[in-house]
Amino acid sequence: MKSIFVIVLAVLLTACGSRQIKPSEIEVNTPHQNLEEIEFVVLLASSSHDPKKFKEFAHEVVKSQGFSNVLNHTEYARLIIEKGLEDKIEAKYDLISLHKAYKELGEFLVIQLSSNYLGGSWHNIYLKVTDAKSSETLLNAGKEGQAWSSKKAEFVDPMVTLFKEWKNSSVESQP
Repeated sequence: MKSIFVIVLAVLLTACGSRQIKPSEIEVNTPHQNLEEIEFVVLLASSSHDPKKFKEFAHEVVKSQGFSNVLNHTEYARLIIEKGLEDKIEAKYDLISLHKAYKELGEFLVIQLSSNYLGGSWHNIYLKVTDAKSSETLLNAGKEGQAWSSKKAEFVDPMVTLFKEWKNSSVESQP
């Protein structure tokens, strides 16, 4: 009887220990100095699991932080065409293309959010915010690991919280 108790206790302790949620790997976390001047956001959201639902979710997260004009890649390309700028800029996201687009379209951010199922219980999530004007990465974070209880609670929610904290620190750093 005593050995069964010890085995059950060992299994429970092992399970609890493996459920620890490690903090995201944050490479860059720099507040934006003039957030009120942002005219629009280009949101590049992707997921290997239910991509349509994830894109809708990501769009709502960005809008909930006060960014009212959120464009996806297609809408961004259409904006370039509507303004007759396709000869001057391309709908690309390398730093030179973004800076050229800023000169023609005004201040905007590119927010990349991706979530991927890697097999088994392994997942990753990645968030990057780039300022088109300065061509600087303002926020760059990711997390990869096993989701033991909930992918949303262990991966998505911490990344959304990080984005909200970045937005709040940007607002607080305004002159």
